[in-house]
Amino acid sequence: MRRALPQLKGVQSRYRWPSAWWLASLLGLFGPGAPPAWAAGPEVLAVSASSADGMLMDAVDGDPSTGWQNKREGEREAWLAVRFTSLARVRGVRLTADDPGPRTSVWIETSRDGEHYLLAAGPVKAWRKGPNELTFSRPTEALYLRVRFQAGGEGAPPRFRIQELEPLGP
Repeated sequence: MRRALPQLKGVQSRYRWPSAWWLASLLGLFGPGAPPAWAAGPEVLAVSASSADGMLMDAVDGDPSTGWQNKREGEREAWLAVRFTSLARVRGVRLTADDPGPRTSVWIETSRDGEHYLLAAGPVKAWRKGPNELTFSRPTEALYLRVRFQAGGEGAPPRFRIQELEPLGP
């Protein structure tokens, strides 16, 4: 008997996009052979978020000119989660993101069931605009990966934005 997987909570997008390697090979950007190292990450099946302004899949489409950002102004916490096509070994994540500000902490969490998340990296406070590669202390098997933001201090919290989220495989 097949067990149904729990649904992602929050705003959801369930469109399965081809992998970046498949698109690159279709366009003739790479010759025959094994995909390059950057294409070795787990394939994303679905994306969900605490809130969204735009398409969720823009955060995993391979195009840094598009992305996800939280919709609610004044939101002190926000998250973006991906669900893989199957249980995958994950060693980290590469995030291309705007600088969330000095008062913002970022956590990376993994889960096998979409309900119970374990801390994989964080809190990360040293952040720069552009690609940020966060590796875990040890690789983990997960079906879900979540990036969680929390604004600290006083004043209006920033809007959180991720242009690209790329899970890193073994």
